[in-house]
Amino acid sequence: MTKPENKPQGGRRKASRGCLILCLDSKLPLPQIKESLTAEGWEVFCAKKSSGLRALSCEMDSALVVLSDHLPGNESGFLMASKLRLSCPSMRVVIVGNRPSAKSERLADFVGAESYVAVTDLEQFTNRLKEISQK
Repeated sequence: MTKPENKPQGGRRKASRGCLILCLDSKLPLPQIKESLTAEGWEVFCAKKSSGLRALSCEMDSALVVLSDHLPGNESGFLMASKLRLSCPSMRVVIVGNRPSAKSERLADFVGAESYVAVTDLEQFTNRLKEISQK
């Protein structure tokens, strides 16, 4: 299993806005996304592969899990969202990508994700995650 970056020491911790777990593909600007979300008060953890994501999300008291529609490795973000929701029905999952479409939004809804969010503008992306987390 791949160790996530910024893994907490000694169990669960909470930030002002909560814990957010990212598992994004290399086409998305991870450093800028992480910096923007941290500035908004999130405690951000990154899983480099989908295999580490399940373990990390079960271990953390996360407010949101944010998945790329195309995860690093061999798994779809939609499939992973479905697996996470089956293993922990209260977990809130958001799927992100560069090209939103009606089809991707319907699929995200079908697998139990909170939303499909485009990462075309970092400020809009951050604001959309804030909205989702406050539901």
